[in-house]
Amino acid sequence: MKKRLFCLFILVAAAASQAAPSDIAITEGAGNPVLLQTSVGAGRYYYAHVLYDPFAGKYRAWADASSSNDITYAESTGDNPAAWSGYTLCTGTLGPRGKAHVVQLGANSFRMWHTGDDGTPGYEVHTFTGSNGIDWSNATPITGVADTGDSIPTADGPFEHFCPAGNGAGFVCLANTREGSAEQTGRELNWYSSADGITWTFEHGTGILGYDVSTLVRHPDRANTWYAYGYQQGGEDFIVSLYSTDNGATWQMDQEPVPVIGVAGEFPYNPNRNYNPQAIYRGFGNWVFFRTTSDSSASPAHRTSYSTGIESGLTFSSIENWMLMER
Repeated sequence: MKKRLFCLFILVAAAASQAAPSDIAITEGAGNPVLLQTSVGAGRYYYAHVLYDPFAGKYRAWADASSSNDITYAESTGDNPAAWSGYTLCTGTLGPRGKAHVVQLGANSFRMWHTGDDGTPGYEVHTFTGSNGIDWSNATPITGVADTGDSIPTADGPFEHFCPAGNGAGFVCLANTREGSAEQTGRELNWYSSADGITWTFEHGTGILGYDVSTLVRHPDRANTWYAYGYQQGGEDFIVSLYSTDNGATWQMDQEPVPVIGVAGEFPYNPNRNYNPQAIYRGFGNWVFFRTTSDSSASPAHRTSYSTGIESGLTFSSIENWMLMER
C-alpha cells in the first residue's frame, strides 16, 4: 500500500508541471508522404483530420478528396502511421463539404463536423454521428459560432476553420469568423464551448490574430493544459504551435514556425504548401503528427505526411486518461 501511495504522488506531481509544445522533439517520418490516393473523388488527400482509435488499434483519417465536394475516409494498417488503405468516400455528409473534424465518443462511436460554403454569407458547419467512420447520419447545423457582434448568431459563421475537441464533459473549439467580411487574414481565434457539439457558446477571444487552428489536444499529463497547432491565414506555408495552461482561459503563441514540420520547402515532397497539422498524443510522452504537404509537380499534388515526437519533462502517462482524451 505504501508503494502505491508513493507512485500516486509521483503521478500527481508530474501532471501538475507546466510546459509547452516546444518541449516536443519532432522527428520526420520515413517514406513521406504516406496518405495519398488517386482513385477517390478528385484524387487528393488534404486537410486531413486524423485520430487514433484505441479500441480498434488503428489510426483513422478523413480528408478532402476534391475541392470542398467530397470527404474521403482511410485507416492505417494496425498501429502504423505510415501504412494506409481502405480509401472510400463518406456517405451521409452534405455538400458542399470539407475540412472534417471527428471526435471519438467511445467504441464504434464518433461525431463529425464539416464546413460548407453555404452560409449567408460565410461557411456553415454541420455535425453528424456515425459508428464506422464512413457512414454518417443525423445531420444538424451548429449554432452560436460567429462574430459576437452579430445580431444573428450564425450570420457570418466560421471562416472555414472550426476546430473542436472533447473536454471530458462536452466539447470546446477554437474558431475564427468572417467578422463582417470575407478577409482571410487578421482574424482572431475565439474559444467556444458546447455540451452536445451542436449548440455552442462564445467564451472569450484569445488575442491571437492571423492563424487557423486545425488540431486541439487536452494534455492528460499536464494539469489544465491544452496544445494547439495551426498555420497562418491566407498563406498555408508554415505551421505554428500554441498552448494554454489555465484550461483554455488564456492562450500563448509558442513556436512560429514549429521545427522540422513547420516550413514549406524543407523537404523534397513539400515545396509548395505545408499546412493543416494534426497532433495525436499516444501516452508516455509520445506524439504522432500529420500535416498536408503539397508538390504541384506530383500527382496527386496534395498529400498527407507524418512525423513522430517525444516530449521532455514527463515521467508517466495514464492509459485510462489518454485513451479517450478527445472525448
